[in-house]
Amino acid sequence: MRGRVCAGVAVLVLALGPASVPAQVEMAPFREFTGFVQVLEGDLIAVNGTLVRLYGIDAPEMGQICRSGRGQRYDCGVAARNILSRLIGDREVACSAYSEQASGELIARCRIGRADLGAAMVRRGWAFPMPSLTNRYTGEEAHAQAAEAGVWSGWAQRPWVWRNQQERTGRR
Repeated sequence: MRGRVCAGVAVLVLALGPASVPAQVEMAPFREFTGFVQVLEGDLIAVNGTLVRLYGIDAPEMGQICRSGRGQRYDCGVAARNILSRLIGDREVACSAYSEQASGELIARCRIGRADLGAAMVRRGWAFPMPSLTNRYTGEEAHAQAAEAGVWSGWAQRPWVWRNQQERTGRR
């Protein structure tokens, strides 16, 4: 009976098409690749020249100002980029691409060994999980908040809120 239920669900999903699959469903990657990295932002890297946005996270933007626990202003986008750069170092990453943007940028989960870079950035408090895409990193965010790690040691807007505000005020 169980096999028929699973097969029935698969048929239903296929019949409805990919647009009807909820965002919380983990999809199989369409491309696996490895390579050396240039870190561009806290959630954007170039792997062998291909732009890759880390799946499921949103790091502060370059130029986004946050406040430390002591109230000092700093560019938390630069800080996030620097943390990701230190995490990767000169090691090779392995990525699993889930989608491709019209610009050619890939959306992928990338790892060093078994360590998920998105999870590492959220756990260190330098990126936010994107619940509209996945619930994968909510535990890491709770850990970062409790530890007052990264941006959680002071004040920061979530990057999507900051970008929206920049667009409304014409600064972007």
